[in-house]
Amino acid sequence: MKRYEATIHNKRAVVLPGDEPESDLVSLTWNTRGFTAKSREAVHQGNYISEAEYIAHQIEQGLRTVYQTGVITGKESFDKLATDYLNASKNTALATTTLAGVTIAGGAYEIPQDKLYLYMPTLFMKNELGGPFHDVANYDAYAMRTYMSTMGAANQQNLEKLLSAQYDFGYSQHIGVANGVLESHYFIQKGSYGVLDWIEYDCRMNGGYDGKGSWDGTYKYTTWQDPYGTLWGVLVTMGPNQNDLPGLERSYAMQMDFFKDTAFVKSYSSEVGKSETIKVNVKPPTTASQAA
Repeated sequence: MKRYEATIHNKRAVVLPGDEPESDLVSLTWNTRGFTAKSREAVHQGNYISEAEYIAHQIEQGLRTVYQTGVITGKESFDKLATDYLNASKNTALATTTLAGVTIAGGAYEIPQDKLYLYMPTLFMKNELGGPFHDVANYDAYAMRTYMSTMGAANQQNLEKLLSAQYDFGYSQHIGVANGVLESHYFIQKGSYGVLDWIEYDCRMNGGYDGKGSWDGTYKYTTWQDPYGTLWGVLVTMGPNQNDLPGLERSYAMQMDFFKDTAFVKSYSSEVGKSETIKVNVKPPTTASQAA
């Protein structure tokens, strides 16, 4: 629903003109990603590596690439896609502020490192945002958080108090920082972002209404839940398979193709540039001794 200025009345009447707010349709961008795991039973006869270990290793590497490390254009990891989505949907209509040392550039606040968590509650209020928040930043930002965590209640200055329960912290290797910037943060109001997953009908129905596939046959449609709780659609194919190694030219092989489609979605805003995500670029601290 689009935001609007409600009509305020200061006098009762039998008939009052009613507001009729407008709505909008938000489209989704789906990203298809998948990986495979393949094994040949004959290879593991008398081998130090079992077939189960071989398959598990492939699944582990596939998940690592598809979730975190993949950077090939059109095949980016979900982590890369998510951080790109955060940056594209950040608030570019930031509220101005008179806080000392704070500037706005490139759709982001620029804040001295030692003032970041001291100033953020004020900036949240100025942008009409209420916590709790996710704080997603580049890896190097973890150093300052660690430093502040060591300054607890028994210290002369309790910096840990600023790292209140209103923050959930996360870090990504795909959040880059510009020259002269120490850290880049995305502060996201909890509940304002979501991840949608989709898998094919045949996998979803474990073979479909007509019982497609069998573990004893040549193919099987099924699903698999990864360690993160996400469901993947899996097509398993089995049978003779070409290989150039002697003795394996027509060996029996099993291949598992793991696929899912993912879309990222954020809470709707009808105001241009407004978003529940605030980007902050962290500048060197105002006091050198407070650097991480």
